[in-house]
Amino acid sequence: MIPLLLGLKESIATKKARQLLSDAGTRYKYEDILSIESSIGQMMVAITGSTVVPQLFVGGDSYVGEEQVRRYIRN
Repeated sequence: MIPLLLGLKESIATKKARQLLSDAGTRYKYEDILSIESSIGQMMVAITGSTVVPQLFVGGDSYVGEEQVRRYIRN
């Protein structure tokens, strides 16, 4: 399963997470949520209960924030 990264393209944390995944050679799909109020943004909040970006979804697991994305890569 290819991980899904949700974020805001102007977010520094999202840019860092994308770079981390790329540097690690991890294939992933990226979706810009446009805003927390968008349908994708609302879905993200409904799943994790958090408005923090980026959020990485892998199977049934979610990783909220740049630091958790970093932890995912290390595992």
